[in-house]
Amino acid sequence: MLRWILLCYFVAAVLAVVGFNSLVGTASVMVQILFALFSFVPLAVLVFRLGLADT
Repeated sequence: MLRWILLCYFVAAVLAVVGFNSLVGTASVMVQILFALFSFVPLAVLVFRLGLADT
């Protein structure tokens, strides 16, 4: 169950990044890096907390 939640969150984050890139098109590399950070940092924090909760 937990893995499905993480998988769905990851897919949503990837789709958000892809959608953002195709929406902006000529976004600068800096903007893409910032957007990726804001997308995947919460995912990393979530995985870390869930990993601690499982042990």
